[in-house]
Amino acid sequence: MKSHNGAQSIVSELRLILRRGRQVWGLVPAGQKFALIAAALVMACTSACSTIIPLLLGHLVDGVTAGLGRNLGADTLYRLAAWILLILAGVYVAREALNVLRRYLIENSCTRINRDMSVRLVSHIMKGDLDTLHHDRVGALHGRMLRSVDGYLRFLRVGFLDLVPAFLTGIFALIASLFKQPLLGLIMLGVVPTTVFLTIRQLMSQKGVRLQLMRTCDDIDGAVVEQMSGLEYVRAANTHAQEVRRLARTCERRRAKEIRHHFQMALYGAAKALNEGFFHIIVLGLAIYLAVNGRISIGDVVMFSILFLNVMAPLSEIHRILDEGHEASLRVGDLLEMLHQPVDRSFKVPDRREPRLIAGADR
Repeated sequence: MKSHNGAQSIVSELRLILRRGRQVWGLVPAGQKFALIAAALVMACTSACSTIIPLLLGHLVDGVTAGLGRNLGADTLYRLAAWILLILAGVYVAREALNVLRRYLIENSCTRINRDMSVRLVSHIMKGDLDTLHHDRVGALHGRMLRSVDGYLRFLRVGFLDLVPAFLTGIFALIASLFKQPLLGLIMLGVVPTTVFLTIRQLMSQKGVRLQLMRTCDDIDGAVVEQMSGLEYVRAANTHAQEVRRLARTCERRRAKEIRHHFQMALYGAAKALNEGFFHIIVLGLAIYLAVNGRISIGDVVMFSILFLNVMAPLSEIHRILDEGHEASLRVGDLLEMLHQPVDRSFKVPDRREPRLIAGADR
């Protein structure tokens, strides 16, 4: 029953992330949407370049090996290697140029969105109902405003700078592996269920920790602003030591939760790294077996090793992306809540209506 409830909670959190993604995309202005879509197309070209690199390396090893077997001269082998290395250098340059273009498009859009959303949120809060605003401490409200906009931007950055590039790179590498040697491609697919299982266990064990850390930050902000605002009273009452101890206890609670969270994350990270290494050894062993039996070349062994690492790129980052995406989705929830706070009645100006003349009214 407990595992069933945990699975349901994971599904509900994934649904929350997807729902927040739709809401975040709805808040993005139309002009910036086109820029982000263009960045996604650039990412596809970048992932294709990352897949071409191991193919060229495998071709280079095969070409040199075949040349040595046929006793070709050193000049011939040098020319062959030079051409392949020149193409490889061009692919590297093209990939990094596309990466620069991708980051520029995304960061340019994010900085513009950050500017507009910050102004929009502050403008809306300044018009908010005073009775509602008085329920929050000024420091906590200010910190929540800053972190909610930061979470909104982080949600976009995690998606377009981390998730989509890693996902596309893994898909391209897996397609290339299945095309070159279906058996090795299927072995690479075998790493997915174990990694996903470890990630789900990691999310279940860390559920709620991010939210607790977020709220502790709000408490620290509120306490500090209160202390600084009432600094004269603190000095007059000689309560400096008590206030510092109160803040120190809050900071210690956050530190204890944070270090426990980081330690457990490190354990799960080690488990996933061991899982990756185990499957990497299987892929290399099977590739060498196939090469010895003449079913693939020696260069293909190198190629499949690099393609496996490309397939693991999204899997090794999946928890960090989901974790940061979940935290960002909570921040987005705070942002949406503040944007939907009621406006004070003084800003609700009724529609102007032109006076109407009624026949016979002067009688």
